[in-house]
Amino acid sequence: LLVGVYKGQSTENECCKTKAVGNFSYILVSKGEVPLACTKGCIYQRHNSPDSRYCFGPGQLPVTCEEEPPMSLFLTNCPEFGQNLNNLRTYSVLYDIPTWQLCGFKCQSQSPPCMGWSYYNGQGQNANHCYLKTQAVDADLGAAPNFISGDSLCPANPNCEVPNFNIQGGTSAEIYNLPNWQACGRLCTQQSPPHHGTCLGWSYNIAIPNARRCYLKRIPLVGNAV
Repeated sequence: LLVGVYKGQSTENECCKTKAVGNFSYILVSKGEVPLACTKGCIYQRHNSPDSRYCFGPGQLPVTCEEEPPMSLFLTNCPEFGQNLNNLRTYSVLYDIPTWQLCGFKCQSQSPPCMGWSYYNGQGQNANHCYLKTQAVDADLGAAPNFISGDSLCPANPNCEVPNFNIQGGTSAEIYNLPNWQACGRLCTQQSPPHHGTCLGWSYNIAIPNARRCYLKRIPLVGNAV
């Protein structure tokens, strides 16, 4: 692994998800051993240079730390139907993933290094394969029948549905007579950790006799869907 050392003013965060140092933007890709000149084990890639690796030491360049990567690092649409992300960006393949939404959530649970995903929704030996990617920008997309692709912000959990799946266990509250799944998702958002709550996911049941019932969960969808 080759890591370039860059020097800028210090930031308070342990590892910024993205940072601007001088005139360049960088995104966190991993944590590990770095040269002694670097003050933290945070390893970044420079925007539009996916094979580059940088760590940072003290210096005079201005530094801006951000919690979320700039939108230019992501895809325009969520998801991109009939599109496949560049196979050279694939770092892992997951098998028997039943929906593209679960493929996206798998990427989110591994971000970084996962910045995007492609899901094969066709038949044959590649059916239900989820391809995790180290980069997801519009320039990486190519037309591909039966593929669905997205970045690590897609789908926008918790306000995106995964039809016909339930989060097993972990129920913290049951709410009756909500009009739709979107209202259930909004309740979870309002009671999520950023708002000093515990909601990490939700299930909404429209079947009789449990019509319009919302279950708020202390556990996420990834790894718990049935």
